[in-house]
Amino acid sequence: MVVALLLFSVFALVLVWMKRQWSTTTKVIITAAVAGLLVFVLISAAGDSSEQGLVATGSTPTTDAPPAVSTTLPADDIDVVLTSDDYRQYLFPMVFDATSAGLIEILEDDDLIASVRTMAYDPDTAVVAVDIVPAFDFDSGVRDDAWGIMQAFGTLYDDDVWFDPDTGFAPGLDLTISTARYQCDANTMLRISDGAVTRDQWESTCR
Repeated sequence: MVVALLLFSVFALVLVWMKRQWSTTTKVIITAAVAGLLVFVLISAAGDSSEQGLVATGSTPTTDAPPAVSTTLPADDIDVVLTSDDYRQYLFPMVFDATSAGLIEILEDDDLIASVRTMAYDPDTAVVAVDIVPAFDFDSGVRDDAWGIMQAFGTLYDDDVWFDPDTGFAPGLDLTISTARYQCDANTMLRISDGAVTRDQWESTCR
């Protein structure tokens, strides 16, 4: 993880946010440190470029150093309090971008879907909207696929990937598959992940 952060800092943030053993506070601190490091690198690069330009034209470069950016991690006992709104607006979009493509590949490999038309997260409504082309375009096949897809999404909630225990945030899911549409709120998705919702209950609640 440390090597990845040093060599591929931005991409390594995906690994940071998928690491279940770390608290949300730790992940935020690491993300802030990486952002500070990138700012420092950009400022240094810009300063070097300006200095080279001045030397080339015969001017004397200024001796003002670029502002220092601290990349030191704060102490473990730093008081960072995140709310559900913070997670909904800023943190979950990062988690969604890091995990949605992988889930689509799994669904396609399991022949649950033919393809995905759209898959997007709306931070204003805290809902993931998915429009899927089913593998079998007949009523019973569509309903079978829809239930399997919901259970697949439920694994993300069960693994605390799409559910943050620190803030209690989880997104709702709006699934369109062929002519059927299922709208499940966050609480229903969490219950599906726990196996507390039967297929009939899901149909009556979300369809």
